[in-house]
Amino acid sequence: TRRARQGDPEPITLRWGTSARSATARATPARCRAAERTVRVPSAMHFHRRLADCENAFEQSSGSSEPASLGNLEGDDALILLTIIPMAIIFAVLLILYACCLHPRCKDVFYANPLVRKTGPQPPVGNRGGFGFIPLVYRMSDDEFEQHTGLDGLVFILFMRMAIKMFAWFGIVGFLLAMVYLSCYYTATDADQESYPAGGLAMISLANVPFDIAADKNSAPWAAVVISLIAEYGLTFWVIYLLRQTWLIVIDRRARALTNSANENSRAVLVHNFALDKPLKREEARSLFDEMFPNEVLGISMIRNTGSLTKLLAKHEMLARRSEHLASKDPDDTAGMCCRKKKVSELRNKTQTELADTDASLLKERKQRLADDSGLNYLVLFRSYRATNTAKQVRMGSKGAMSVFAAPLPDDLNKEVLEPQAAKANEAKKVVGQVLFWLMFLFYLIPVAGLSLLISLDNNDWLADIVKKLPDAVKGLVQGLLPSLALIIFLALLPTICMALAGTQCFTHRSMTVAHAFTLFFRFNLFWNFIGIALGSSAFVIFSVIECVAEDVGGLLTTIGAQLARNAIFFCSYLSVQVLFTLPFGEGTLLVPIIITYVKKKLGMLRKDEAADAPEPYHTVLSKLVYAILIGVAYAVISPVTIIFSIAYCILAYFLYARNLLYFNSIRWPGQGNLWVNCSSQMIIVLYLSHLLVFAIHVVLGSPVTAVLMIPCPIIAASADGYFKREYLPRMGEVSLSSCVAADKHIGPVDQGKQVEEFDANYQQSEFELPEDLVTGEKSASAHTPGGRSMQ
Repeated sequence: TRRARQGDPEPITLRWGTSARSATARATPARCRAAERTVRVPSAMHFHRRLADCENAFEQSSGSSEPASLGNLEGDDALILLTIIPMAIIFAVLLILYACCLHPRCKDVFYANPLVRKTGPQPPVGNRGGFGFIPLVYRMSDDEFEQHTGLDGLVFILFMRMAIKMFAWFGIVGFLLAMVYLSCYYTATDADQESYPAGGLAMISLANVPFDIAADKNSAPWAAVVISLIAEYGLTFWVIYLLRQTWLIVIDRRARALTNSANENSRAVLVHNFALDKPLKREEARSLFDEMFPNEVLGISMIRNTGSLTKLLAKHEMLARRSEHLASKDPDDTAGMCCRKKKVSELRNKTQTELADTDASLLKERKQRLADDSGLNYLVLFRSYRATNTAKQVRMGSKGAMSVFAAPLPDDLNKEVLEPQAAKANEAKKVVGQVLFWLMFLFYLIPVAGLSLLISLDNNDWLADIVKKLPDAVKGLVQGLLPSLALIIFLALLPTICMALAGTQCFTHRSMTVAHAFTLFFRFNLFWNFIGIALGSSAFVIFSVIECVAEDVGGLLTTIGAQLARNAIFFCSYLSVQVLFTLPFGEGTLLVPIIITYVKKKLGMLRKDEAADAPEPYHTVLSKLVYAILIGVAYAVISPVTIIFSIAYCILAYFLYARNLLYFNSIRWPGQGNLWVNCSSQMIIVLYLSHLLVFAIHVVLGSPVTAVLMIPCPIIAASADGYFKREYLPRMGEVSLSSCVAADKHIGPVDQGKQVEEFDANYQQSEFELPEDLVTGEKSASAHTPGGRSMQ
């Protein structure tokens, strides 16, 4: 302002909120004094023009900043195209690479399940170009999906279908909202039209509607505000309805699984005790349940301490693979690193000696651990479904049976945290994990602050001298593409850390650990990569105009609201990168798994007829999916164009993830639908954020009545979430009595001894199983568990 009073005639740019609009006016002392007088007007009538005049003074002192342009397009339109065009070229290259090179040559990776693991459906017939999976996935029934991918895979599929249905039907409402917002622009005065940001996308945003409750006689802004309120209520009820329908489907599928005799856990329960309790002997646990359920208990499987068996087994596996790799080479060749190279024969003899010593230690440790059959936690096999379901009602029962749950499938049981020795440290691990989570949560402020600075680049007074020297295309690329790529890089570092932090919470089910990792990952996305970026970039703008808004809270709110509206375009750019590059590259081409498989086979870490273990990282893919849904739902009413980008992401993700679940991914920790509980909870949080954004925009526009009418929306969502947890969540682990009676009628006569033997075999800790390639002479010695199963 002081420079303007000195008569500097440099051209300025008229700006509203955070988006640029070129003008022919020049900064003069008279205009700056008029701007100062305008800022001091107490009425909310001219917030948009006041902030524009206020920013003019600062733009004059640091140089003008033109909007991004591309041909005849400018502003947000150009920013979107500057992101989409290069990504579309990359997308076309990826399609050609997949269809012409990767798919024909690497079918053992793309179809690892049917060709190598001998599971899943057969590859599509007539699969030219590798796109034959599309009609197959489209027509496949839920029963087939569950058969091939498990209930967790089906839950993932159902969740993506729910998102597609949600956006598809609400897209009709979004189209009507866009028409209403456009009518606001075309019926506005010339002055109000000049206040709009550059580009056509700005015309279909609620945040740009020139609404004035005190003086506006135009009915279009009133219609926009009221219809947006109604649309937000409609979105809330629509999402809750879809969640309820999916809850019922998952509960029905879960009940079928718990009464299906083909599942190892159908008539088994997990008994969980506190670490302060004294471990029980097998006979004591059997006596306890025989008293509670006479003639119903078939077997008990104790979870014992394993000591150093895990480390010894890992060492054996490493040495055995190294020995097999060396055996395939010429004994007179050399191998090793640099100056430490030796003959293959010498290395093989050394490896065989180490392997024999390891196996001897393994047998000794195993014998010592098997001698102690006591444990804090154990599994019980019942004769009938009725007794099984009744036992699940035990809560805080007698000593030795404090809590009883539905037993997870054998591969899903997290035996490591249930061992007596490990149980003592579980509480300390939980506290340490929570502390580490919050420390990392705070540390993440550093990269988010840098990303927020990029988004608000052309509105930041600190960098204005640098920005004005950049060409329009470069500036648009920095604002549109670079923040999206930076965000993807930040997200890539989080899944592994979140999984490790979730592991410190010591869940009894491995699938629950994955579900908790998904929750942690999504919280990071929600707070730092959505709220943090939106409000963080507003903060940089606020610091730049702090002298103007210091005495005007209304101007401050206007700045924040305008930046929130602009961030819709950034998130659309982010989804464009995801749809055109990240998903096709990661899930479509499978280039990284192909390279990893090739390298492992060359190094002898993987046999030629073996497929690398590739479980679907649900915590990662679910978090990214919900993040895309979050963008679409949060901005569905404010900027309906985001619905197009969100539904495009969901549709592409549906087909690619479904293909990989069927043909490529292995099943690691089958959780029988445990993921759905976390999916439902995060969708309620997505609704909360949508309500908050619409409420904030209504406040910024100066419509307190509709803002107050928004308050019941989060209350409705919270009530629905409470209802789901109160009524539906208990049904995830329990079955109705009538279903149990009906299932008991179908139990035919079976050999009880065989049932107990299979039960012990399924739930016995894998650390007690002897490897088949044991090289020690003691391998032939018969070793049996207390349950009677041979462990050779």
